Amino acid sequence: MTSTHNTALRIGRTRRIVLRDGRIAEWHEFGENENPQTVALYCHGTPGSGREAQIFDRVAREKKILLIAPDRPGCGGSTLMPHRTVQDWAADAAEILNALQITQCLVLGYSGGTPYALACATAFPQKVSALGLIAPYTPEEGVFARVEERSIPVMMRLQY
Repeated sequence: MTSTHNTALRIGRTRRIVLRDGRIAEWHEFGENENPQTVALYCHGTPGSGREAQIFDRVAREKKILLIAPDRPGCGGSTLMPHRTVQDWAADAAEILNALQITQCLVLGYSGGTPYALACATAFPQKVSALGLIAPYTPEEGVFARVEERSIPVMMRLQY
């Protein structure tokens, strides 16, 4: 009997950069790497790492989407950042997108990645073409009420 489980763990590729503050940011890329029509930034759940986005690899390839799934600080291969805030992570995500010269992307937040996706939508709304929340969850009471007004145009582009 052949198992496909181990093969699935080897899909995608892992990349890393040194951030301006000297920490390492690691991310995983799934889907279409050669000529993507769309780029999506995936904010993983809690606990987890960007590696969880591999479940979308086949669909992303079919739809010609490059799925970029960073590990948050202290998760996977990214350096821990003590006392970090959700907004700090949005700055890391922006650095990754800038290093890859990505000017437009979808932002997807899964479960505990919801506050991080919202933070990205407010931190760099000019880059966010749409925001998707999958099984949204946030540990912070009222996080949706605190989303800055400038993110409302991004929120209005939500697609069902």
